[in-house]
Amino acid sequence: MFGAFVAVAIIALPIPIVHFVVVPGGLLLAVSLGLLRLREGKVFRVDAEGRGSMFFDSAELEAHALAAAPGPRRRRARAVEQEALAAFHLLARREGARDRYDSEVPRMNRQNLFSDAWDGENEETGTRERIFWRPDDARMGATLYELAPDAPETSIHMHFGAEEMFFVLSGRPIFRNQHGEEELAPGDFVFCPEGRAGLHAFSNPTEEPAQILAISAGSFPDVVAYPEHGYAWVATRDPDPELLARGGDPGIIARFEIPIE
Repeated sequence: MFGAFVAVAIIALPIPIVHFVVVPGGLLLAVSLGLLRLREGKVFRVDAEGRGSMFFDSAELEAHALAAAPGPRRRRARAVEQEALAAFHLLARREGARDRYDSEVPRMNRQNLFSDAWDGENEETGTRERIFWRPDDARMGATLYELAPDAPETSIHMHFGAEEMFFVLSGRPIFRNQHGEEELAPGDFVFCPEGRAGLHAFSNPTEEPAQILAISAGSFPDVVAYPEHGYAWVATRDPDPELLARGGDPGIIARFEIPIE
């Protein structure tokens, strides 16, 4: 009997150690780890089956708030700029888009493709155009051209700083490049890459007007070459037809001769 009591006493001896050492130690460890996570700005949650997931990430939310806030909060963000930008970019990708421009771009700049507003008209070539608004530093642009009935061919040319694509909206214009010419129809699409492979010109020999939507992607300065006329120019912006008609556009900073082909 004495031996049985001794055995029970020996077995029960670790119980106070567990209660007074292991349990408080585990509690303190859990609190310490939790505080470390909070300092990192991240809180995790665990479901009933033991699976963990991110519940709160203060770095992303703080970066999102600081990026949009003016004044002192904006200045305070500079201290954590790298981390904040990285978190903000991550958050923006999750939201689907990130504006690369600043306050220059409004929330929405609505322009109607089918409105009857035009920016310029050239009676000599029988064309008129509408340039859609975009920021000055944008790499893409769109212009709607309308070729009048019997409009002569535009000067065949190529770009060394831009790629262009053309969508025929109405009419049957003639497209010409180094390989010949072809009649286009509504819905047709033509892509003109940068350089000689993108040589192009349009005309409209029909009795109906033709509308062509041009979308370009590139950057300035752009070198535009006219091989059949023997010259090229360097432009720092889209040339202004009215200024060109009056003798020159300050945006064209150089003009030089090239071999006529």
